[in-house]
Amino acid sequence: MVLAVGYGVLLVVPAAIAIVGPLKSNGSFVRLVGLLSFFLVLAAVLRWKETRTVRPAAALLVGYLALHLFSWGLSFRHGVGAGGIATLNRALLLTTSAVGLALLCTMVVRSVRQAHVLAGLLVGGAAFSAVIGILQGLNVIDRLAPYFLTPITAAVVEKGAITSRGDLARVSGTATHPIEYAVILAMMLPLAIHLLLHARVRRSRLWAGVGCGTILLGFPFGVSRAGLLTLVVALLVYGAYLRGSQRVGLLLAVGVALTSAMVVAPAVVSTFAQSIIGAEEDNSITGRLDDYPLLFARFEQAPWLGGAPVDVRQIATVTDNQWLLTLVGSGIFGVATLALLFGGGVLMAMSAARRPAVTPAERSLHGAIGAAVAGAALAAGTFDLLSFQQVTFLIFALIALIGVRSHTGPHLT
Repeated sequence: MVLAVGYGVLLVVPAAIAIVGPLKSNGSFVRLVGLLSFFLVLAAVLRWKETRTVRPAAALLVGYLALHLFSWGLSFRHGVGAGGIATLNRALLLTTSAVGLALLCTMVVRSVRQAHVLAGLLVGGAAFSAVIGILQGLNVIDRLAPYFLTPITAAVVEKGAITSRGDLARVSGTATHPIEYAVILAMMLPLAIHLLLHARVRRSRLWAGVGCGTILLGFPFGVSRAGLLTLVVALLVYGAYLRGSQRVGLLLAVGVALTSAMVVAPAVVSTFAQSIIGAEEDNSITGRLDDYPLLFARFEQAPWLGGAPVDVRQIATVTDNQWLLTLVGSGIFGVATLALLFGGGVLMAMSAARRPAVTPAERSLHGAIGAAVAGAALAAGTFDLLSFQQVTFLIFALIALIGVRSHTGPHLT
């Protein structure tokens, strides 16, 4: 039940909505569920009296959290202001919460059938976010957060507003930013296709098909180069795990989608093309490049473990690159930790997809997970990915599913 609630609200409730009180953004629904999950996992581990099989994904998650905690401690070596401490603590709480919910997932979700239930919740949430994005793009609604305000909830920050690129509106759906919105939809498309192909119940396959169509329709409204990069990489990687006929079907579907986009929404295609061709003159790119010399100079002050005396809040604000942000803040050690998370997730998913006696559903599921994580790893080079709630929880959730098999296990709790 805890797991279903956590991932059920992840992509539906805007990250800006939190419980009224002093926690502010740390009081969002999914973060509170994640922290509860973390303590439930600790309690379960302490009560274990016999040896139990733990999937390698759990070890990867625990290892990443431990390394992140170590890096967090190192950040205080040179003294950090109150604002910087708040930023560091918020990042640690976000990671702990996301890992806690993911660890609960590794303990509860043991079979492909259960993984399909969880994947269905996430695909449904992504489709809902896409619907909101479409409505925002059509100027039917603006911000979504006001619709979730109640006597016990508040919008802790102004998120989800419509911005623009060229002559087109850029929407956020339920996400915090158009980039996060587009990257999430791109990551979830391979999972939606997987459910379309391998869900056991015909009705579930039909709903997965609806989810695929909705995600594809909503994706362009983000007008995001990072999202497009993630989508291309995710589909290329996932295509390698499909059978020949399925691969042909995927290519045909992509061709139809591109053709339809050029006919139905030529302005979107034109804006995407111009954003790529004219990238050298784009302020969003030139502004980042102008900041890089200063960031690298700070990195050289503490290259191995990071912790150079810098304004943590300023670095987190201007560095739209998770890899570079980690390099400056945590040094080469931090980058190695981040590479362990993404690289370990992709390699473990690929290994699980190719193990002996793997079923078609297992192969497709792990191929979709590897594709999504690979896309996210590249997207992390275009924005500070792990500062955003939805995509952070999503990455850890997908990694937690690595290693599930087709046998029957206990129900989601």
